[in-house]
Amino acid sequence: MPDSVELRKRAEWYREFAERAGTPWVWEARLKTAEKLEAEAVRVESKPTLEQERDDPSPLHLVGQPNARNPSSVA
Repeated sequence: MPDSVELRKRAEWYREFAERAGTPWVWEARLKTAEKLEAEAVRVESKPTLEQERDDPSPLHLVGQPNARNPSSVA
């Protein structure tokens, strides 16, 4: 999977290439592709890495679950 930098480079290429489109529908399709690539770059950036998940002392999927740090949550 490409990283966010690569996705943004591809999006920029599509924007530049759209300027050379001969017809409006081709121009629009290339701009939509650029938008999708930008959105994917944002998603990739916001997705935590495995290292971040491992280092996080309180992962969201465990919030509210009983654990040693929060003995009052034990049923």
